Amino acid sequence: MRSELFQQVSTEPPGKRVHFLFALLVSVAACATKEPVKTDAGPEKPTTTAPAPTASAPPSPVPTAPVPTPQPSSPAAVASPRLLNETERAEVSRVLHRFSVDFAQTFHVNLNGFGDCFFASTTYKENNVGDFLIVQGDRVSLVLPKNPSAESWTRSEVKAVAFTSLDDDAYTDVVAIAEYMTGIGPTGAVPFPVVFYYHGTGPKSFRLDEATSNSATEKKVSSIAAAKKHIGR
Repeated sequence: MRSELFQQVSTEPPGKRVHFLFALLVSVAACATKEPVKTDAGPEKPTTTAPAPTASAPPSPVPTAPVPTPQPSSPAAVASPRLLNETERAEVSRVLHRFSVDFAQTFHVNLNGFGDCFFASTTYKENNVGDFLIVQGDRVSLVLPKNPSAESWTRSEVKAVAFTSLDDDAYTDVVAIAEYMTGIGPTGAVPFPVVFYYHGTGPKSFRLDEATSNSATEKKVSSIAAAKKHIGR
């Protein structure tokens, strides 16, 4: 391009050649001294991109305690047995004047099917026959069934009485253990445990499970815990 410009200058007449060269030099000087345009906007700020909004997680549900399912009161819990106080002992002795009452195994109790009553462990004074009686007010409400296998034996002592549930129905059941003597032979005066399983079967009603009672007696079951274990309770 430079050679073309000098070639063009050389072909011009001498007067025009001077003017052309002068204009060319001015143009070159102006280009050399020209500064870039400045602005007062300051340095360019970096652009930032706002993060995209994220969807907020739904609030966690507040845990609530499970509502307990109402459970019926167990017969054993309703029973709440306790020993008699002096006033109650006098009352029971008056009603059962023909019996010897074992107050260590006689209880004030609330039985399903009876309500408040006295469960009395007794022996009849005339013949020492043992009985379990339920007393309410001034009378005997029920004589629990006897075990025919034990009727010829003599009761010496009631060892334990428990109010429990043997069959998970609505009525209180009773397990009792008493010591008896046969009165026959060399061991006739040696006491041995006899077990009674009484099932509450309705209002003011008990049934003796004779077969289970006899099998526990044959195995010499002598405690309430062992008596319950014998029937898988």
